[in-house]
Amino acid sequence: MHLKLIVTSLFCVIAALSLQGQEIQLAADTNQALIGERINVLLLIKADKSTTIDWPQITDNWQGLEVLAQSPKDTLEESGSFVYRQGFSLTAFDTGVYKIDSVALVFQR
Repeated sequence: MHLKLIVTSLFCVIAALSLQGQEIQLAADTNQALIGERINVLLLIKADKSTTIDWPQITDNWQGLEVLAQSPKDTLEESGSFVYRQGFSLTAFDTGVYKIDSVALVFQR
């Protein structure tokens, strides 16, 4: 039995969005998995140093998927900007198609 992960809107399998110097990427290591198999997702945000980000709160159950682990938020300095990243390990124990809708990120200067 397989489960299928569909990530839409802000969170899509490989997506990039650039708005006034901000860049958002989300990458999943697969879009299909066996029941109980781990799916690794990386959220990467690049913004200038004057921008603050209201980070999304991800709970243990994220739109039908179980969050096995969340890495700590990591901040790197790169070419006058900050690069923020956080990894998530997800799984599901039912067959079907799982859709992750958009998650709000708020940028403030």
